[in-house]
Amino acid sequence: MIPAAPPDPSGTAAAPRAAAAGLAAGFLVLYAATAARTVQGGDAGEFMVLGAAGGVAHPPGYPLYTLLCRVFVAALPWGTVAWRASLVSAVAAALAIGCLYGALRRLSSSPAAALLVALCCGLAPTFWRYADVAEVFALQALVACGVLLVAARVLEGWRGARPVVAVGAALAVGVANHPTTVALLPLAGWVAWRASEGGGAGAARSLLLLTVTAAAGLPAYLLLWGGGGAFAWGDTHSAAGLLHHMLRRDYGTFRLALRDEGTTTLANPAAWLAAVPREYLLVHALAMLPGLAVLSRAPTRGFMAALSASVLLAGPVLLAQFNVAPVDVGLAVVERFHILPTLLLAPWAAVGVAAVLRRARAGRLLVALLAAATLATGMVQGLAHSARHDVTWLEDYAVNTLSRVAPGAVLLGHGDDRFFGFLYARVVLGLRPDVTFVDPSLLGYPWYRAWLGRADPALDLGGAVMASLPGDAAVAVATAAQAAGRPVYLAHHYAFHEPAVLAALPPAVPAHAVMLRLTPPGAARPALADVERELVADSGQLALRSLPADQADLDERWEGESFRQYALSFTVLGNLYRAAGDDAGAARCALLAAYWGHPWRWNGAR
Repeated sequence: MIPAAPPDPSGTAAAPRAAAAGLAAGFLVLYAATAARTVQGGDAGEFMVLGAAGGVAHPPGYPLYTLLCRVFVAALPWGTVAWRASLVSAVAAALAIGCLYGALRRLSSSPAAALLVALCCGLAPTFWRYADVAEVFALQALVACGVLLVAARVLEGWRGARPVVAVGAALAVGVANHPTTVALLPLAGWVAWRASEGGGAGAARSLLLLTVTAAAGLPAYLLLWGGGGAFAWGDTHSAAGLLHHMLRRDYGTFRLALRDEGTTTLANPAAWLAAVPREYLLVHALAMLPGLAVLSRAPTRGFMAALSASVLLAGPVLLAQFNVAPVDVGLAVVERFHILPTLLLAPWAAVGVAAVLRRARAGRLLVALLAAATLATGMVQGLAHSARHDVTWLEDYAVNTLSRVAPGAVLLGHGDDRFFGFLYARVVLGLRPDVTFVDPSLLGYPWYRAWLGRADPALDLGGAVMASLPGDAAVAVATAAQAAGRPVYLAHHYAFHEPAVLAALPPAVPAHAVMLRLTPPGAARPALADVERELVADSGQLALRSLPADQADLDERWEGESFRQYALSFTVLGNLYRAAGDDAGAARCALLAAYWGHPWRWNGAR
């Protein structure tokens, strides 16, 4: 239980402040050392491109994070563009852990418990994974930890307008960064109420002050006005278009994917609950039970109620709305949203650990052993599956593809990783400005057709596919490109997910080891034996700077989809052999596909 202590006018005592700063500095060094150095999958590639060349991110636009990426990329004189953009998350995550330690130390009255749980959170696999890459979730973690720190100080007796302004300022950062800020409203509202001594006109004034301060984050969205830059999602040239973008209407406000991907209401909340013991290394998760009991007593009962409401909103309530199943790459999509509710559980864990340590009369040796175990386990787990510094798969795939396709090629495929992976290679690395990547699933949007027409006038479809399905759009793009004498390639991932599209297109065969090539009009399909010889020879020349460590590594990362493309070349060729009645050829391709599908078995040889 938090002891009755006078408020500290300076904010924190010197020793706790130094400890929090030291912890943040240590994590910054760790995250910076393990941050991504090449373009990554998911939304990371988008922010890396926008950091280098400006533009508008996908809904709701994330203006603050995009601006920070621009500043970091422009201001830092060393490192790749990918690393400089990722450093935004590294800094935000390190500061978040420093704030979290300060909050937990106050809430638990135990420096040891605060240190143990802060270490655990900073080394948690999902948190570390998104501290190492250009994604918005580390900045949102900093917002949450800032709110927790203000709440902890208010519990100690901080009163008046200053705590309300402080928590409102944290919310303003969140408003300019990510919609999940709404989940912090119960906790922030409790701060405003408690800081005003509760009830009456004082509470009403505090809530009004909180609202006004938090709303200061909204003008950041004016940075999206007019689009521009390397890529601009949506039409933000008008107030109506900007509001449409801010409200995520292209997706549906609470959806994650453009199309439903087969999930149930409870699947994502259950996946989050199942991940909590791993994120807290089980021991700290078990300590949440006594922590829950302690925080439910007076005088922390109101804080506990507000914190629980925020946990429920950020966790089960929000996650139940998602239309992506938490399986394989789908888990990578939704696990980012586990970070906020998991962090909000930290006060339960810290107070519980403090209660256990006091009851056990734990000495410094036991605390040191627990800290060492937390550090060692977290480092082993994080370096294996969270650090991004040596994950080059997406950039390797983009470079391998662009170094092989014919001049003036048009590439058809879908997915954020491929779209922004190729755009990064083109805009940042300066590779193959003659090649255009097209995502047919976006061609139903007028703004995307307009952007594509500006980027490549030969592919200006105007209103031809205004109401078409993605498959029709792919055919329209391929037809327009081939009519202009442009070679057209199809990403394996797209072909496997859209078999009807493949059937409607001209015959396609694997080209090199990276994509299918549509047969030019009037040309005969090459002999399968010739295609096989070319694939085998070409696959030995692929530039691969890193490999998946195991099956879990391949499945868990966004970038695994890119690495799988090499195996799919032989899978497609095997299917063509089988359709031609050549079982021997199909068997050879099956062996080659299996070989490329399990690179961790190569033992350094290809």
